[in-house]
Amino acid sequence: MRTNETEKKYLKRAGQLYSQAQESLSNKYISHSELVVWLISQQPRIAKATWRQYKASVIFYLQHQEVNEDICRAISTLKVASSGACYKKGLGTSASKEKKINDTDLARLINSATHKNMRHGTSAMVWLLAGMISGLRPSEWQYACINKGNQLVVKNAKSTNGRSHGIERTIELVNLSDQDKQVIELHLGLIKTAIDIDGFNSYYEHCRSALYELTRSLWPKRKKHITLYSARHQFSANAKKSGLSLEEIAALMGHASTQTATQHYGRKVSGNPKGVAVRASNEDVERVILLNQHRNEKTLSRNFR
Repeated sequence: MRTNETEKKYLKRAGQLYSQAQESLSNKYISHSELVVWLISQQPRIAKATWRQYKASVIFYLQHQEVNEDICRAISTLKVASSGACYKKGLGTSASKEKKINDTDLARLINSATHKNMRHGTSAMVWLLAGMISGLRPSEWQYACINKGNQLVVKNAKSTNGRSHGIERTIELVNLSDQDKQVIELHLGLIKTAIDIDGFNSYYEHCRSALYELTRSLWPKRKKHITLYSARHQFSANAKKSGLSLEEIAALMGHASTQTATQHYGRKVSGNPKGVAVRASNEDVERVILLNQHRNEKTLSRNFR
């Protein structure tokens, strides 16, 4: 099920791709068929996952234009286009994103952000630290809040497609140090102010760009760089180091499956010995247990058919 937020992102991304195509083809106007042909020609430069996002965005955009022969031709061409020519490891996608943040790199980043005259450098560091403490996806901070019970309430980003254990999750903050709690509160406050001024997405882009500049200036020769999402990977590694159960980790990270963090997120070997101080609510853990029992039963049922 596609949400309004997803549709907005599709339209925005399609507009960006159209502008890139215009610039690439040196034309003030290009037909929709030319846009599709250009997009397909970009496959060797992008990863398969990125291609799927681009394809879905442009198809959604085309389907909301006035129907004519060019539109129909463009949609038909793009729908049958496979991802076969995509670059296997991707350029500038997840292949270049670091899945861990060690203490040395973190200290260098914070020091650099503190001393550079960069508008959003400090904000980017607060975002990174808050992500390592809580495990939230960058996009989930938009609607996150601390309730009166000292819990961080998070609207799960993947709740509409069955990849999350529910609409929202509750993260217990009672064991957090005062310093870590202050980081979370500061980050939420900065986001609230930014939303009132220029919107969440704009603030996210500013912080993301600041971190991009910092990492490239510190480690210009590295192939993988720390991003805001790296904080979530490090949280996963720390949670595994803490000895939390797979069900607890899934509940904390908003996953329906206990295998997601195991297969796709930071490894235990990269975890900080201090682990994590936050805890999942009992209700979220129970929900994850039930979901995975149901999945296992369905798998067994299929195997015995």
